[in-house]
Amino acid sequence: MKKEQKKFIIKNYSWKTFFIFFVLGSLFGTYYEEILWYIKYHEWTSREGLIFSPLSPIYGLGVLFYILLLGKKNEERSILKTFLYSYLIGGFSEYLTSFIADVIFGVKFWDYSNKFLNIGGRTSLIYMIAWGIMGTILMKIIYHFLCKYLKKIPYVIGNIIYYLIFILVLLDVLITYTAFGRMALRNANIEPFTIVGEIYDKYFSNEFMYQKFPIMKPSEEHSSEEISDDWEKDTLIGHSFFGIDEISYTGSKEAFLIGYDKGIRTFEVDLGLTKDEKLVLIHDWSIFNTFSSIPTEEEFLKTKILNKYTTLSLTDLLNLMEEYQNIFIVTDSKYTEEESIKKEFQYLVNKAKELGKEKILNRFIIQIYNENMYDIVEEIYPFKNIIFTLYQRWNGSDYLDFENIVKWSKEKNIKGITMWNYLYNDTIKEIITRYNINIYVHTENDINKAKEFLKNGVTGIYTDFIGEKDLEE
Repeated sequence: MKKEQKKFIIKNYSWKTFFIFFVLGSLFGTYYEEILWYIKYHEWTSREGLIFSPLSPIYGLGVLFYILLLGKKNEERSILKTFLYSYLIGGFSEYLTSFIADVIFGVKFWDYSNKFLNIGGRTSLIYMIAWGIMGTILMKIIYHFLCKYLKKIPYVIGNIIYYLIFILVLLDVLITYTAFGRMALRNANIEPFTIVGEIYDKYFSNEFMYQKFPIMKPSEEHSSEEISDDWEKDTLIGHSFFGIDEISYTGSKEAFLIGYDKGIRTFEVDLGLTKDEKLVLIHDWSIFNTFSSIPTEEEFLKTKILNKYTTLSLTDLLNLMEEYQNIFIVTDSKYTEEESIKKEFQYLVNKAKELGKEKILNRFIIQIYNENMYDIVEEIYPFKNIIFTLYQRWNGSDYLDFENIVKWSKEKNIKGITMWNYLYNDTIKEIITRYNINIYVHTENDINKAKEFLKNGVTGIYTDFIGEKDLEE
């Protein structure tokens, strides 16, 4: 009598089945999200949820809950009941994952606060329909089909592959979520307790985590309060958003997230016009040797700065400001020619109106470079916040001229004067104190010097790398 060969899986409802479907669901979730993102934004963006493997645990968790709770008596259950249970299970798993990421690790991977019928911004009754459909397809078609073939896998080969993948995924999950944990402690200014924490700070820094998980953002609640002058209390202005990986001037989404995470709420950005006269965030077209000539907006947005940092258009910036309602943007347009100034700021105003975001213009701080530029900008739109930047106007030699600039700025209700850090001295301090006007210096990355400036009458500092938390130390 022939001995019956042992099978890798005997029952549909088993721990091995649970894990296999968790991995398959996580794998599906990653590519499903990336395809949806590409369809919506026309760019490939990583939607992986682990550091080393292409898995999205939120989907794996949802599939795991489906199998655990619906696997038994699956054949007896009607399609309608399966859909309703899947609807609730999917919504619960999405809510739970969001809650854990937000409350424990201090980050958000999605926020449905502006979506119709959302539940605490963590899930939505509409999106739960998709969970219900996916759960029904899984349980009524895929589950039975895959289990049938899993039972045909030889015992030895199946176990070798199973335990190898299990160990690798387990290690990835442990490393990823301890990295999130260390990130939360780091953001709370808690130093590493052991050498393990030091290793995590070195290899899984905030910069690394934001690049690895590009849709992740800090979970701090964003203020929806209508404010126009709140930025004047900020002592730091992120220069070209902020530095990232010790690099300045990227103007990238990743740089913004790093700066926001560092407590920066007012950001300076460099603006430039593309070949097709669309406004995008770029310091200059030769920077980093990324562009050999001025590209179109489409070409620009398809390009990564240094092959890894996300480029942004004005539309992206406006969307970012809508999402983060407590940030202000200082414009650095570089242009001094009247035609270019008109073209740039008219485009800014038109785009904001076109997108129904005109109120956001109250959170733009327009940098002007000379008195004439003020009149040009005022003809286009009555911006509430204007700052006079002197690097093209005053070289530091004529203090009478500087005083005239200050007088003129006060008459025009301009919010402040910005100058090179090395030009600030006691004479400047005396003049700005006498006229009671704000003074800002750029660009300072030495913490001790920054503190000295602030003690010595400077209102705020443009910086690439100093965060608000650094000043508190």
